[in-house]
Order: sequence, then C-alpha cells, then structure tokens
Amino acid sequence: MLLLSTDTSPEILYQLLTEQWKLSPPNLLISVTGGAKNFYLKSHLKNMFHRGLIKVAQTTGAWIITGGTHAGVMKHVGQAVRDYAMSSSMQGKIVTIGVATWGIIHNRKALVHPECGVCMFS
Repeated sequence: MLLLSTDTSPEILYQLLTEQWKLSPPNLLISVTGGAKNFYLKSHLKNMFHRGLIKVAQTTGAWIITGGTHAGVMKHVGQAVRDYAMSSSMQGKIVTIGVATWGIIHNRKALVHPECGVCMFS
C-alpha cells in the first residue's frame, strides 16, 4: 500500500512504481471506472469481460487502474485478476492498481504511525 499526498507529482509516482517497485513501464493504461453500486452480470457477459480484460492487459503490457474498492465494476475487475492469478495457465503478470480514497480504507487508523502520523510520499 502506498499513501500519497494530493499534490504528489505524476512524475514522482511513476518513478516510484517503475524504479522502486520494479514494475515494467506500461504500453497502455486501462482505467476502469464507474459507480460503486453492485449489479448483476449474466455469467456469459461476466466471462467475456474477464477474458477480454485479461487478454488486453496481457497482450499489450497494460496497467489496469480502478477505484480500488470491492464494489460495482471494480469488483468485476478484481475478480478477473484474481481468477487469472489463481489459474495454473498463468502467463505473465497483470499489473492492477486500485486508487482508493483515505476515507474508505478499512482499519485505516492502523496505518497511522504513532510517532510521525500518516507518512506520505510526495
């Protein structure tokens, strides 16, 4: 988990992800956004979404970016990546980044350091 200030520059964030975390630079960014309201997807549509998202991410070297919650369309992205990671035919890693606001993090008080407060990278 990485906690960032709202004024952290994109250059610093990119450098952190590629140089410190050793993620390969993306050829494509896939941003999956939408409401956090849960909805039902018929199984064949869900399977098509999962397979399509993973195939695009695999073949392009994309990073998938979501709102970082387990609700709505973001939940389906998480399930697709989880299923891919658990499959025995896994070929290559899929980079998925969830960008969640501080207010929705469960048990966020546990992430606050008693001496320095919330440590931010900026």
